[in-house]
Amino acid sequence: MNAYDLEITQDGGFAFVGNYRHAETGNFFNWVVKTDACGEEIFNGCQAVIGVVEEKTSNTGLSLYPNPANALLMIDYKPAGIYSINIYDTMGKLVLQQNTDPFATQFLVDLSELSTSIYEVRLSEVDDTFRTSAIFIKE
Repeated sequence: MNAYDLEITQDGGFAFVGNYRHAETGNFFNWVVKTDACGEEIFNGCQAVIGVVEEKTSNTGLSLYPNPANALLMIDYKPAGIYSINIYDTMGKLVLQQNTDPFATQFLVDLSELSTSIYEVRLSEVDDTFRTSAIFIKE
């Protein structure tokens, strides 16, 4: 199990992000834990969250910034070939989809319609084949 990011959130709490490889299936999983300023596990002040989402490839060449994000999220991904950006909430519901230029390697996503939460962004190829994913926080 690896922890690869720790962010201080706007409310003074923390968000821990990491991943692990399932011993039996070999699949990668991302995990997120959000705490309040005292270290108590929370999600938007009312619900515990340990979000686990499947990741089929490594995040090599993928970066999201800023993270936490406010209104806009910049996504850098090399190589090119991404046809859509799909954003999912912690319950796995698709909340935003954006088609892209498949020759581009940098994408700007407008998050202004999303509420403060933890989200997963998935990059997909033309036939909706899942390429890679990452977790980000919307403040």
